[in-house]
Amino acid sequence: MKSVTVAIADDHNLFAKSMEIMINRLRGYTVLFTASDGLDFIHKIKTKGKPDIVIMDRIMPIMDGAATISWDRKSTRLNS
Repeated sequence: MKSVTVAIADDHNLFAKSMEIMINRLRGYTVLFTASDGLDFIHKIKTKGKPDIVIMDRIMPIMDGAATISWDRKSTRLNS
C-alpha cells in the first residue's frame, strides 16, 4: 500500500515539527517535507516532488500561503 505524502509549510517550527510527528504516526501517511515559508516550499517541491496533501500556513514571511498556492496553481497549469 502506497503511503499518502504530506507537506507542511509553516514558519512556526514547533508547530510544524509537532504536526510532522503526529502525521508520521498515522498508518498510511508520511511527511515528505516541511518548509519554513513559501520560497522554501517551492524549492522543496522542485527537489523532493509534489505531495498528495499540503498543510499551509496562510501568514508566513518571505512568501505567504496565498502567494505560494497561486504559484502552485500556475505551475500546475503550465506543466499540464
